[in-house]
Amino acid sequence: MVPRLLVAALVAAFLVATLMVAPIGAVRAGGMARTAVAGAVDGSARLVGGTATEVQVTGRGGVPATGVGSVAVNVTVTRPSANAFVTVWPAGESRPTASNLNVVRGQTVANLVVVRVGVGGRVSLYASGAGAMDVVVDVLGWFPTGGGFTGFTPARVLDTRSDGVTVDGAFVGGGVLTGGAPVEVALAGRGGVPPSGDGSVAINVTVASPTADAYLTVWPTGRPRPTASNVDVTPGRTVPNLVVVPLGDGGRISLFLNAGTADVIVDVLGWFAPGASFTGLTPARLLDTRAGLPTIDGAFAGSGALTGGSTLDLTVVGRGGVPATGVAAVAVNVTVVAPTAAMFLTAWPTGSPRPTASNLNAPAGRTVANAVMVPVGAGGRVSLFVNAGAADVVVDVLGWFPPGGAFTGVVPARLTDTRGESGYVPLVPAVAPWSMAFDGVSLWIGDRVNGLARFDVAAGSAERVPLPGFEFADDLMFDGEFLWMVHIDQVARLDPSTGGFRVLGPWRGGSGPTTPVRLGDHVWTMNRGSNSLSRIDRLTGATTVSPLPDRVAGGSGLTTDGRYLWFPTYLANAFVRFDPATRAVRTFPLPSGVSMPLFAAFDGGRVWTARFALEPMPRVALTWVDVVTGETGDVDLDPNLGHVTDLVFDGTHVWAAHSAATRVSRVVPETGVVTMHEVLRDHVDTETITHGWVQQLAVSGDVLWVASANGLSYLPIG
Repeated sequence: MVPRLLVAALVAAFLVATLMVAPIGAVRAGGMARTAVAGAVDGSARLVGGTATEVQVTGRGGVPATGVGSVAVNVTVTRPSANAFVTVWPAGESRPTASNLNVVRGQTVANLVVVRVGVGGRVSLYASGAGAMDVVVDVLGWFPTGGGFTGFTPARVLDTRSDGVTVDGAFVGGGVLTGGAPVEVALAGRGGVPPSGDGSVAINVTVASPTADAYLTVWPTGRPRPTASNVDVTPGRTVPNLVVVPLGDGGRISLFLNAGTADVIVDVLGWFAPGASFTGLTPARLLDTRAGLPTIDGAFAGSGALTGGSTLDLTVVGRGGVPATGVAAVAVNVTVVAPTAAMFLTAWPTGSPRPTASNLNAPAGRTVANAVMVPVGAGGRVSLFVNAGAADVVVDVLGWFPPGGAFTGVVPARLTDTRGESGYVPLVPAVAPWSMAFDGVSLWIGDRVNGLARFDVAAGSAERVPLPGFEFADDLMFDGEFLWMVHIDQVARLDPSTGGFRVLGPWRGGSGPTTPVRLGDHVWTMNRGSNSLSRIDRLTGATTVSPLPDRVAGGSGLTTDGRYLWFPTYLANAFVRFDPATRAVRTFPLPSGVSMPLFAAFDGGRVWTARFALEPMPRVALTWVDVVTGETGDVDLDPNLGHVTDLVFDGTHVWAAHSAATRVSRVVPETGVVTMHEVLRDHVDTETITHGWVQQLAVSGDVLWVASANGLSYLPIG
């Protein structure tokens, strides 16, 4: 973010010039086009607790209209207003005692579900509790009738809770699993699994009420426990995940919790017959981007965190028990570790266009895992994409499908999205938004009038947050643990989980701190009043200052590519790269024709800023610099919308807010294609609009939030 007083001073004349060219009329830009396949339930009502809905799955998204026995779908719940669980089962049958997802109020959770197709080619979804939630369903593939996979109505085969229930009364109420002590569960002859004890099973495993940071591993009984995990948990959070696992000795599977205690629930979803239809494997690690941690063969180990907007192509054939040839699809468990921002991850076959779908959603700082069934693409690889922040990624292979076998994978296609094209939430009382940040649950708004507001995404309500000794937040940034804010000569830190608030002071980091950015274990600020950068220890608050040369004065935005800090300087009309390790500075001149660069955003390969010119005609452009080659370029925006008031990257697109419009501009970085999206005019009256233009932007994983003085608009983006 950039201090709004600076923006106002720089662009006052520009506003007059642009409005003289062409006044803003009543022409409406279209809303953001959702890319669900034909017949999707786009924008339908939120799923209300205690009710069920049916989704048509056959004849859509690559699934045939006939001959389909079961489907693999990724189900995502977002913005739940209360704690709840979701059950998916064949339409036309009684709802079983089982669950596929467990969500906490305000949390976004995704899980892979394998479900038999019911009456009319539909599946049913039920939400528990007293709240409501949005639901997104992406289809990943299908299993033919009479093939090698038999889908069941979900049946509970393990529940360690004292009040639990299982399908046959066995393996119930046995007490919590204890860290370090494996447990065996018999599945043969139970819940539809044949008594022969061979083949593989698809199960949903839920870890409930864990007492420690832990992971759970599932593997065939009688084999060595692998270096792999299926479910990752934090204290008190209930987490489910789908697991595909071969049956071991005696038709049993083994479960291992590495730390603390937790209840565990297992629901069986289906069975793979032995033979050519599916080959289940003892889990093997194919990717671990963390330093110093191994994979099954040493490849794809320690490559470093994935950054928002980047893609990694992972070789899956010829590794971990997967043959080098004759593989159509794989079942893998994907884990996102310690993400620095709310994000989503998408997996798809390499060589195909990246789909509008997601496989898992992770809030900042929380490790999340989900199973994925994905076709193998070019070169025996699958592609992985994260849309924001940075995170380590771990992939364990669970098994593989041959061509023409039990499973036909498709490029993920969206079947249902209750979120619709956009939405609007009025803020009462109104705020004067100066900056925004998302912490995984709440949206924080720097309010020019009242200091700081917290918007509860799940409930749709806002509240004032007192800031003792601090006037209001010019710029906000959530670093995965703390919410940072700056104002004039103050820097402060708020812990959203505890409410603990600390003003660092007396501030000696240079006057006019702006645009806090996290890089490693430190937070950096640009200090406009003293032409310097400050490095702040996130935990202690200890601060050091790095003066900048006069030739790069006038910094007006700050971002990072994971190694360097980047900021535009309007006095030199250039982007500046700062090396935190050596304090070296390098300047990248920007193309002529427009000047006054403001704001900074990084898209995974390029840094972006917004610029404008008054003569010979008003012009607004987004300008980029390739962080590797130094190449530069411009993307022109409509000058009639006014100057840019904020700039963000959502993992796929660069978004710009405007000073005199109810629309936002979206840029495709690879092509420079620009589209405009209405976010206010359809929600408030014309008279109100004149006092509440779009002002601020923030990304919360799968949603773009847009703030004005009237309220908040949102656009689903993932």
